[in-house]
Amino acid sequence: MAVCNANYRFIFVDVGDFGRLSDGGVLSNSSFGQSLENYSLKISPCHQLPGSSYAFPYVIVGDEAFPLKTYMMRQFPGQHLEPYITTD
Repeated sequence: MAVCNANYRFIFVDVGDFGRLSDGGVLSNSSFGQSLENYSLKISPCHQLPGSSYAFPYVIVGDEAFPLKTYMMRQFPGQHLEPYITTD
């Protein structure tokens, strides 16, 4: 498992775990994951993106193996949605 910054540079790599462990478990048990949880990383809480006047927080993009956290973004599964309803 690896984490890259916006410039495609690795900032965290973990290659020492068994295949039966989930990526979410590997992250939460790593020093990097624990630092994310207790907010001890020196990461700015928000940053203005180029071409935008809004400040956005930094996030990690993962898949469904990772639990939802304030710092974790993953694809919306699209399940259990109500049909689109219009009110005219």
